[in-house]
Amino acid sequence: MTVAARTDHRGKGFFVFKGGWEYVGVVGGAAVALAALGPGRYSLDGVLRRQRAGVGPALLAVGVGTASAAALLAVCYRPEREPDETETAD
Repeated sequence: MTVAARTDHRGKGFFVFKGGWEYVGVVGGAAVALAALGPGRYSLDGVLRRQRAGVGPALLAVGVGTASAAALLAVCYRPEREPDETETAD
């Protein structure tokens, strides 16, 4: 969601119907909340009895997600730029 917020929703305000970051923030917050709450009883981690929950896993999820987004943006993101008046051959 960090990549979406940075590339598509940046500077468009809050509300998603205007292209804003509202939905991106909700989905990102839900992902962090899931990391903080941990796996449920009926999850694969619950069956394998691997219980990781709390502030530590939530901060780890935020850190890994943000670092991965920054790396992806650094390597792949090439925003379109407006052509200069000298570049147009009309």
